[in-house]
Amino acid sequence: MFKRIWMLVIILTIGLFILYEAITEQVTPPKLIAHAGGGFEGNTYTNSQESLDFNYEIDHRFFEVDISLTSDNKLILLHDWQGVYQKYFGNVSSGITAKEFKSLKMASGMHQMTIEDLYDWLENNADAFIITDVKSENLEMLKFISDTYDEYDKRIIPQIYQTSEFEPVKAMGYENIIFTLYRTGISDEEVLEFGRNNDLFAVTMPAERARSLAQDLSDNGIIVYAHTINSVQTFDELQEIGVHGVYTDFMDPSII
Repeated sequence: MFKRIWMLVIILTIGLFILYEAITEQVTPPKLIAHAGGGFEGNTYTNSQESLDFNYEIDHRFFEVDISLTSDNKLILLHDWQGVYQKYFGNVSSGITAKEFKSLKMASGMHQMTIEDLYDWLENNADAFIITDVKSENLEMLKFISDTYDEYDKRIIPQIYQTSEFEPVKAMGYENIIFTLYRTGISDEEVLEFGRNNDLFAVTMPAERARSLAQDLSDNGIIVYAHTINSVQTFDELQEIGVHGVYTDFMDPSII
């Protein structure tokens, strides 16, 4: 009887430890986030496999990627169908299917990616995290990701663009959410109030806005990111006014 009680105590202790680990497991906000997959050989906004691979090799672990929609409603990694698309794929039609997109030759020998390619990349780089920048239909695209990628709730960190998106995205099961300000016109006071009342992973914004808002957010325990910063000096200056980290094309984690 005594032995059974001790076995029960041990089992319960192990179970409580596992539960505690699961509850307390949190993603630590990094100092650097590789912007659009990170720069590669002087190129920016590529969202290419080479950019992800290169920046992973230099110890980036958080990658912001741009997600666009093809004519057949498939998700691909692409910043826009105008400047960036023309730069890396030439003067070809933007109204193309995902299969046609994959068949294009990308500049500098790089390789473009679909959302399925990104899932595969994550499977091969188990400690990497993705931050989404969805160019249209954010809620629909995030729902698609939550339905098709098993580890979305832990390894995908969605950005929302309006305060009204927070509850729907949270309800999808995403554990960490970033409120990015580049598409919203709400005031600093409204941002601060929203940050106080909601469990955000972070708030991110252009450097100019961070100079007026970051300190208030930081003083209220809200993590702040600025974008897009490629100067260590600028990063240091922003940290002094409450910015925790930055989105960057070319800053090397080894120098931070």
